[in-house]
Amino acid sequence: MVWVDGGTFTMGSDRGLQDEAPARPVEISGFWIDKYEVTNSQFKQFVDATAYATGAERFGDSMV
Repeated sequence: MVWVDGGTFTMGSDRGLQDEAPARPVEISGFWIDKYEVTNSQFKQFVDATAYATGAERFGDSMV
C-alpha cells in the first residue's frame, strides 16, 4: 500500500451542471490505498482459493 497525503482541492464547478455547483474548496485527510489495482475477477479467484470472508460476510452488513 502507499500513503496519499491529504490536502485541499476544488470540488465542483461554477460552469457545469446545476448539481456540480458551487465550486468550493474541500479538505481531505491522508489515506492509504493499494499500490496495484485488483479486478473483481482477481478478487474472486483469491476468495475461492483462500476461503476469505469479507467484513460484510462476517458481520452481515457493509458500510459503503
